[in-house]
Amino acid sequence: MKILVVEDNQQHIDSAKKFFAEKGIEMWSTETLKGFISAIGDDHYDGVLSDVYFSYDGKYFPDEVPAGVAVLFICQSKGIPCVLVTAGFHHGKKYQWIHHMLGEMRLPSMTDVGNSEEPEVEAPVKDWARALDYLTKIINRK
Repeated sequence: MKILVVEDNQQHIDSAKKFFAEKGIEMWSTETLKGFISAIGDDHYDGVLSDVYFSYDGKYFPDEVPAGVAVLFICQSKGIPCVLVTAGFHHGKKYQWIHHMLGEMRLPSMTDVGNSEEPEVEAPVKDWARALDYLTKIINRK
């Protein structure tokens, strides 16, 4: 399996590399929406795991925006399985609107760390196992 991870946090990139290497999964990564657009046009991936908030290009538009939503829409238009992955909680203020929109549009929901006790606090690590499990289920439904 070959997956693309869109992630701008180096700690999350490092933990993803370690996790996927242990699983024998080929992982490529990019940190921006612009990088994703380039990568997805140049190569074939079995699936995409994307952060939710990150920069368009890291330079001219450096602010974090919900660019992961664009990643999901682009993947949907190309028939590429995609799951949004966050270290936050899907019912937190930052993510609730996205969670609701994905449900309304019947799109794959995001995976999170399930921190309902402190919904506004980001976890130090992402749950890559949960994200991979969900992505694999989507891939197998194709």
